[in-house]
Amino acid sequence: MANSMTGQQLRNSILQEAIQGRLVKQNPEDESVSILLESIQQAKIRLIKEGRIKKDKETSLLPEENIPFAIPDSWRWVRVQDLFNVRSALRIHQTDWKNEGIPFFRGRELVQLANTGHTKPEIFISRELYESNKAKGGVPQKNDLLISAVGTIGKVYIVQGTKEFYYKDAYILCFENFANIYVDYIKYALESPYLQEEIHRDSMATTVAQLTIIKAKSLLIPFPPVSEQKKIVEKIESLLPLVDEYDNAAGELKALNETLPNKLRKSVLQEAIKGTLVSNDISEGELTAPELLQQILKERQEKENKEKGKKAKKLTLSTIEEEPWELPDGWCWCCLGDIVLNRDSERVPLSVDVRERQINKQYDYYGPGGAFDKVEGYLFDKRLLLIGEDGANLLTRSKPNAFFAEGKYWVNNHVHVLDSFISDTIILDYIALRINGMSLADYVTGTAQPKMNQEKMNSIPIPLPPLSVQHQIVEKVEEVFSTINKLESSK
Repeated sequence: MANSMTGQQLRNSILQEAIQGRLVKQNPEDESVSILLESIQQAKIRLIKEGRIKKDKETSLLPEENIPFAIPDSWRWVRVQDLFNVRSALRIHQTDWKNEGIPFFRGRELVQLANTGHTKPEIFISRELYESNKAKGGVPQKNDLLISAVGTIGKVYIVQGTKEFYYKDAYILCFENFANIYVDYIKYALESPYLQEEIHRDSMATTVAQLTIIKAKSLLIPFPPVSEQKKIVEKIESLLPLVDEYDNAAGELKALNETLPNKLRKSVLQEAIKGTLVSNDISEGELTAPELLQQILKERQEKENKEKGKKAKKLTLSTIEEEPWELPDGWCWCCLGDIVLNRDSERVPLSVDVRERQINKQYDYYGPGGAFDKVEGYLFDKRLLLIGEDGANLLTRSKPNAFFAEGKYWVNNHVHVLDSFISDTIILDYIALRINGMSLADYVTGTAQPKMNQEKMNSIPIPLPPLSVQHQIVEKVEEVFSTINKLESSK
């Protein structure tokens, strides 16, 4: 996808091929375009004599050198003023705007018309003013071209002639089609990369891009015989729906490429904790998950006894009312609080003011999104599992909710700190997979300020496998994630 042509680039390519005479086969029997141009010129001379249009001040002679590109022998280079009477509207003052009447189009409405063929008028003028301006200078007629001339310039619309409207002077130019030429080809020519570049050339000399009448008149257009114009338009209009399909497919593929890696990661995590990624065989003599759970309970009880002495109550395992799914042999369900050592009581928040006053800041300061500052001291000097306690990420999961901190670091009170009761800390790595592969919505309170307190977190059900299987699962996930990362970075 990185090197693929976009839909707009493909459309531009088609239009450029069209105006260079390479889109349809040339027919030597086509009537000479010179006859058509002579007819247009005679119509123009007649209208000038009748006083209906003004004679151009600038010459229409074409440059003998620096013709933009080669065109077929049967074609001619012409200027816009050779084909149309280019003009703008009479001035409409804001005091003349009405809430109803004849629609009045500004640049924004024309852009909407050019892009979609539709617009919803927001401003109107009176019937009397419309008729007055129509008598003084005319109004757009069917098959005239309107082109946006200020701000977003170069957008082209063919007047349909079905509804009355007026337009804003200077912001829109009207190419009056006095000779009733075939304008569909001209519209596509004006939208081609060559003419769009010419339209925009030097347009930024002022603060806002502008296409003047003088500049519009001087634009050079490659002009084929009318029979070929119609073939070109027919070919373009047969191709553009395919370009739209291509563009939509490319957009869908781009969106898929952007979301697929994370979807794959979530899918891998979900399969991992169901035991489908690895063999669930354990060696003879290894503890099953229920036996491992009893060992952890024993370690927890010994810790309680040591800390509280005779006051320590006998610990029991939490009850899971409904097991989420069936587990492989040797696994068992337990609650998160049964298998981890919670060290939240050791957290100490530091305010922004305190952190800003510190000088020798060298240790990471962690919150629910990871390390986001440096501080002078540290609270922990061990690899521990951190799980966000609050924040929108608990629900959006735009980044992992469970992650590890290593080395010496400080943790604030917005993230839970979990340790292992047993020497084999792989259990923390496995728990991280479980947390990051599941929705935490059922364990979060509040929506404006989502929070997962310790009690809610402790109740999260964990599908617990034997330790050797935990090792296999963590290794397999890391292997698959590495492949996904490589694919993602190669785009």
